[in-house]
Amino acid sequence: MTLHIFNPDHDLALASGLENFTAPHAGRQLRHDLSWLPALWADADDYILVDDVAAAERGARRRPVRCRRFVSCQQLGSLPISRIEPWGWNVALCAYLRRHGIENNDYALHATSHQLKTKEELDTIRQLSHRRTAALLLPLLQGEGTVGEAIECTTLEEALSQIARYGQAVLKAPWSSSGRGVRFVSSGEDRSYKSYETYESYETHKSYETHKPHEPYKSYEPHKSYETYETHKSHETYKSHKSHESHPSYPLDKNIEGWLRNTLLRQGSVMVEPQYTKVKDFGMEFFSDGAGHVSYLGLSLFHTSNGAYTGNVIATEQAKREALSHYLPTLLLDQAQERICQLLGNTFKDKYSGPFGIDMMVVKSDHLSPLTAHHSLHPCVEINLRRTMGHVALALGSIYNPSDDDEVRHVMRINYSNNNYKLQIKRQ
Repeated sequence: MTLHIFNPDHDLALASGLENFTAPHAGRQLRHDLSWLPALWADADDYILVDDVAAAERGARRRPVRCRRFVSCQQLGSLPISRIEPWGWNVALCAYLRRHGIENNDYALHATSHQLKTKEELDTIRQLSHRRTAALLLPLLQGEGTVGEAIECTTLEEALSQIARYGQAVLKAPWSSSGRGVRFVSSGEDRSYKSYETYESYETHKSYETHKPHEPYKSYEPHKSYETYETHKSHETYKSHKSHESHPSYPLDKNIEGWLRNTLLRQGSVMVEPQYTKVKDFGMEFFSDGAGHVSYLGLSLFHTSNGAYTGNVIATEQAKREALSHYLPTLLLDQAQERICQLLGNTFKDKYSGPFGIDMMVVKSDHLSPLTAHHSLHPCVEINLRRTMGHVALALGSIYNPSDDDEVRHVMRINYSNNNYKLQIKRQ
């Protein structure tokens, strides 16, 4: 049987790198209130690790879930577990599982010794989760109709030079959670987002029908300079912009400069990217088998508020493609998806097996293109090397729309009310 774990504080735990990591109160409460969430995709005879069995049973009540075998950490030493599937792997989770006896009985020790990640495997996952991975992948997804650049800076001087080069820049900590660790800088002024520890209320989703779909177009030519993602890692183009010291820097707000210095000290670098005028957030969800193959699972149309996740659209793949076709040709999406599967299959081989997602954006474009008119595709804003809310939306799609009807659409959101987080699903 598989043991499923919802650990939404994964990104913060990953950033800390600590075995004895303690999540902020909001993260702990989110885990407690929605610990039953894996019941949406777990098999009937699987187990789901929860903080409070009674609370999980209440949360899953009247939900169309397949699995209701909720267990506490005190039971880990006696369960016939053959596989572990957490939201995300980090050293804090593995230390927690070991402390609570998952390897104590003969069956569990035999079955899970190869399922708990080693220190080396966890370090590899952490390094692959660094925003550097997205920065390296991004130029290999470029072609007509796409935009995007991300530069890793290891000193304050490098970061200031890149900010001056872009004028309007986005600064990102290498490891950070949704809406956290991101700062927007424009004309020397700090326009940073606050550090959000809670999911905000989701605004009512507006109609898809805002633009006419694009006409079919000829395929674009992606970069062919590198046969594999690994080859590109050593290529000089990635660091070519890091030598732009000729760009004069301007004084930053003391708060943003302090954040930069602290991030460089704690995490070793900071990512600097140009700002774009975002039109729409979306993503693609994948699964890596760890043996060199990456499978595409589906699109994720999600919403954010001040950088923090607020909700997902639950719809058929065709309906989601139709929604995005109002901004971009779908063939552009197909080519990005195929390229990602090809490149990351090699990258994740023998290094990562499990679900992951790539966040993307539709952005306004000043350059008219016969392919994308006034919009461009940013094909890799970030890589989430874990399960995502997009995967949850895909699981809910099969539950709430088993007939795969393109006219059936729901909105999934995480609400906080009466001191509890709740999953809310509404028909559109």
